[in-house]
Amino acid sequence: MDLIFLPEADADIDRLFEFLFHENPIAAHDAILAIDEGINNLENFPELGIAMDDETGRRELFIPHGKSIYVLRYKLHKEKDRIVVLRVWHGRELRT
Repeated sequence: MDLIFLPEADADIDRLFEFLFHENPIAAHDAILAIDEGINNLENFPELGIAMDDETGRRELFIPHGKSIYVLRYKLHKEKDRIVVLRVWHGRELRT
C-alpha cells in the first residue's frame, strides 16, 4: 500500500512538533513517535479509521497520546492501492 502525504499534512506534523518542542522536547519526540505508530498501523490496516459522515470517502484515525489524541484524516483509494493523508492535528485543536 502506497502512503502519500499531502503538503498540508506534512506542514501539520511540522507545526505540531514545533509547538511541542518549545514547551517540552521529549513530549514532541513522543508525539511524533505516536503519530508514526498510528501511520504504521494504518499501512497494515487501511480501513482502521472511521468513515466520515459525508460523501467524500474521507476517514479519520484517532491516535491516542497521553490524555489526548491526534487525528489523522485520510482517504483510501483501494483501486490504486493508495492511502492519501490529508491532514493531521491535535484533538484539542479547532479544525474544519
